[in-house]
Amino acid sequence: MIRFLRYYSLEIYTVISMIVMAYAWVINTDTIQAFAVIAILLWILHEREESYYPWWFATNVIWKITGFKDKLTPEIVRYSRVVTSIYLMVLTFVPFFWSEHAWLIIPAWCLGIFEWIVHIVFIYAARLKKPYSPWMITAEIELVLSIWMFYYLITNNLVEPIHFLYGFLIMFWWYIWVQYNEVHLVWFKYRELPKRMKENIKRIRAEIKAKKENKKK
Repeated sequence: MIRFLRYYSLEIYTVISMIVMAYAWVINTDTIQAFAVIAILLWILHEREESYYPWWFATNVIWKITGFKDKLTPEIVRYSRVVTSIYLMVLTFVPFFWSEHAWLIIPAWCLGIFEWIVHIVFIYAARLKKPYSPWMITAEIELVLSIWMFYYLITNNLVEPIHFLYGFLIMFWWYIWVQYNEVHLVWFKYRELPKRMKENIKRIRAEIKAKKENKKK
């Protein structure tokens, strides 16, 4: 049973999220709840693409940067979605069911901006010639809607400036927790990750430089 839950965690997350969206469809949602539902939908699409449809991000970016190619099996990738699914449900379900506290929506959309930055940085670090897949559009939509949502909160005086700091810290703390658990799935200590990434980025750059020199010859 536990193995089933771990292996199909992303599918379970998707079904639960769709139930929440269906519930939102039949009730009179407010604006904050609407933002939460949009976030739920975008993260369903984004997570499925990152994980295995078409699994491009894992094979062409994560593997190259972290050097986990020998250990990042499809099964490990699926298991890693357990903590990610919990993370996303907390960030999106909490503001949906407690929408009277408008600032609770901030962490979910802080992640939208942060995720876009992370993808751009990883694409650059991996020296890809183009964004990793057409589904990069989900990260771009998250960025645009995050800015729009923050503008809405500010112009309608729904939050205080300190709430944005709270929102970012909540998002970032949970994000580190997710990454910490995912790294442990491949049997590495989290503190080793920066060193491994630095070494692999140097290797990638050296390979690209070598290919360019060979073409000149």
